[in-house]
Amino acid sequence: MLIILAQGQARLPKIKISDNAAVRSIVEDVTSDKSPLRFERPAKPHIDSMAEDVSSSLKRSGPDYDMIDCLSELEYQQRPNTAACNYAYAKVELILSKIADVVGWGVTRDEFSYVLQRGLEDAYRAE
Repeated sequence: MLIILAQGQARLPKIKISDNAAVRSIVEDVTSDKSPLRFERPAKPHIDSMAEDVSSSLKRSGPDYDMIDCLSELEYQQRPNTAACNYAYAKVELILSKIADVVGWGVTRDEFSYVLQRGLEDAYRAE
């Protein structure tokens, strides 16, 4: 990751939403084998299908930087209650609510970390 020093302060360059290579690189950093934490798969049936629904939604709508930021905070700092994570959890619930009435899906905060990690990983995996 490129960090620019300007007047003694570190600044990250702005990433354009359309820059899929940069997004993929950021996601790979937080979902790769180098990441400090891999979340355990919950025993809940259909949990992988939930992650696939999140992934499909992200592929259609483009990168969600709050979700990426939340995953980074979960993996590196174990901080699940940040603004980014609260937003990401609400977004995952919204994605799953579109089919929740049909199959009774819902994700708890404990299951959320796995669904988020797996969904981002699948959405931005190098093609």
